[in-house]
Amino acid sequence: MPNAYFQFKQFRVEQGACAMKVSTDACVLGAVAAVEGAGRILDVGTGTGLLALMVAQRNPTALVEAVELDAAAATQAAANFKASPWASRLVVHAQPLAGFAATSPARFDHILCNPPFFRNSLRSPNAGRTTARHTAADSLTFPELAAFAAAYLTPAGQLTVLLPPPEMQHFEQDAARAGLHLISRLILHHRPGSKALRHISSFGASRRRCRNSNCYSTRMMTPFTRVRFSSYWPRFTWPCRAGSNWATLAAAPASGPAFAGADGRADRCAGARTRRPGSGGAPVRRQAPLFRRIAR
Repeated sequence: MPNAYFQFKQFRVEQGACAMKVSTDACVLGAVAAVEGAGRILDVGTGTGLLALMVAQRNPTALVEAVELDAAAATQAAANFKASPWASRLVVHAQPLAGFAATSPARFDHILCNPPFFRNSLRSPNAGRTTARHTAADSLTFPELAAFAAAYLTPAGQLTVLLPPPEMQHFEQDAARAGLHLISRLILHHRPGSKALRHISSFGASRRRCRNSNCYSTRMMTPFTRVRFSSYWPRFTWPCRAGSNWATLAAAPASGPAFAGADGRADRCAGARTRRPGSGGAPVRRQAPLFRRIAR
């Protein structure tokens, strides 16, 4: 069962009221989105508020707004924002994207979204989980997201989206119809040679050559008993970010598997501990539940 919270180095994400919990791929999205220099950032479908909090930490001057359709998730995101060090720069709007567009917001330099992507799959009995995961007329659709981004991005602005590869192909077509062009594509794999699990793609109004790169979840960690982020993680998530105040994952002060953050300090994440047979009951650090979802 997932923890009711996830502790980062500078902020904590309470997630008990949200259908979708903190996940590895969402953390990578928050880590690699090119938000440096952005003055206004929008997180569409914020859920727990994870992406908004990550980009607020990475960009110390940006105003970060978030939109969330689910009332319970919006309330929890607002509480997470209020408890963070950047409360004055974070705001959540508890309404669908169409309702937010009707308020005629100012244009954004960057829009982030981890949208619903199941199209014809069996729906969950949990209504909140269904809304978060399935595209439908009563949730966020690909054409709606693409059209909103085309209308409310600044001329040099970017839309960054996380989707599985088949769904990303559909979204690229919708983005092209809205006048948005593919700028970059990060392909997430479990290990070298394995199939792609997710694409993190950025779109903009101007045509340019698409930059393709790959990321391997197994390279982010060293194996088993002392599961720590390998040197691959800070190299991957920290390119050209000298002077940034952002650090990869953060530390719960007393328990959970330890990780090495991008600043070289030991971080901790709330997670289960097991005991090694014959060790006298001494706890052994095991892989955090967060990473089992992709790295198993």
